Amino acid sequence: MKRKLTVSLIALGISLLAAGANAGPSNEIRIPEVKQILSGNYLTSRQAQALLVMDETIVFIDVRDTVEIGQSGYPAYMDAIVPLRIRTPEFDESLKEYRLADNPTFLKEVNDIIQMEGVDKGHMIIVSCGSGMRSAIAANKLTRAGYTNVWHIPDGYEGDDKPGLNTQHAWKNAGLPWSKDLIHGSEWRLLIQ
Repeated sequence: MKRKLTVSLIALGISLLAAGANAGPSNEIRIPEVKQILSGNYLTSRQAQALLVMDETIVFIDVRDTVEIGQSGYPAYMDAIVPLRIRTPEFDESLKEYRLADNPTFLKEVNDIIQMEGVDKGHMIIVSCGSGMRSAIAANKLTRAGYTNVWHIPDGYEGDDKPGLNTQHAWKNAGLPWSKDLIHGSEWRLLIQ
């Protein structure tokens, strides 16, 4: 109980710090509108890692497509891979890649993982992706579905190369643990053991 209270107090402190960063002077980090979420719960990668080290029950979900994860790997401490969008067979010439379509089972997959972890919709969940854009959408989708403790890493894993978007706090850029080892077979997509 003491450990959960400590984590809750730390999470509250992080929330207040994040809110202050949004409202503070112009030289402080601001979260671009496309990366803002309904809950207002933001973490830097370092804050997320510190929480994940302290409390192994926090559910950390990567919402990237499995092709991206296969190519670049994933952060340590990751519990589950639940793509917000999945690759289609339709090729986009302008992007030189296959198009992504909404994953129709996204919420069901998250619900399955929550049940498998033995927690409920009020338990702390951290979502992230490569740049922080898809994870913002995923966080809002989860909040609308009744999840009440959803947190988001706006800088993602590698940041975003678009002008004006911050990348220094992205997971890989912060030098945090990263893995390219994948579990073979169908299970690796749903849960990293």
